[in-house]
Amino acid sequence: MPRKQSIPQNARNLNRYPVLASFTDNLHRSQISVPHSPFTEWASVYVLQRCTVTTVERFAENTALQKDNQQVHLRNCCFVLLQLIHSIKSLQADGIEEVSCDLSRLILVQSQEDKPPVLAVFPEDATHMTLCENRKTLCQTVLSALYFFLRINQANDLDECEMNGERLAESVAHIFKAIAKVLLEEKASSLSQAKWFLEYMLWGPVDVKILDCRKDFNNVLQRWLDFQRAQMVKSIISQLHNSHLQVYEEYQLVFLLNSSVKSLKNIISKL
Repeated sequence: MPRKQSIPQNARNLNRYPVLASFTDNLHRSQISVPHSPFTEWASVYVLQRCTVTTVERFAENTALQKDNQQVHLRNCCFVLLQLIHSIKSLQADGIEEVSCDLSRLILVQSQEDKPPVLAVFPEDATHMTLCENRKTLCQTVLSALYFFLRINQANDLDECEMNGERLAESVAHIFKAIAKVLLEEKASSLSQAKWFLEYMLWGPVDVKILDCRKDFNNVLQRWLDFQRAQMVKSIISQLHNSHLQVYEEYQLVFLLNSSVKSLKNIISKL
């Protein structure tokens, strides 16, 4: 996978997908970005394990065309958005406040059909995001990506939003509204709150309602958390023959380890 070489010395690798090898080579521009170009240019080349490669833009467009499996596609879209937030928060930690997020450039890779695609952000991509024109604030960037995935123009459109030919469930649309609301506020904590909501949609106790177990709510959440952690440990042990966890499982494990009854109650109270 070639990438036009433009890495400053202090650039950080935001990629979570395993890279088998990398090197620089003089490639025809048509292999990088410009079609039918006779000229060559130095580029970084990344060698990945066998996988399906697409862009975030193409993935979202293909997902929108399919008319079934809304739950699977919803999981995949939420996980891509979660990874995008993690990458942008890494840039935020470096003091970057605005980026240009070209979804036709960002790469998604998928090595297993039953696993969500992994966002592969290489150093060149991070540099492109921070140096290109038409930059937006970090919150605006994530919000634009959310709207693009859901094929809407504003948060109010969520009431009529459809994915894969089906109307979004009211509870799902409600969480997306909460994500859009915190991003529109553009606070220092907005990205973190959006991340929490997405993690909650993916792995949280979405079926647990405060009104159904108000007297014993803390114990219900603790039992849920203990059970999920036990299931995760069991899954990891069964895969000890693998050299590493899948990226999706890594994110889920971190969520379960970092979660507490207090943090889960805090998220639920905001919905």
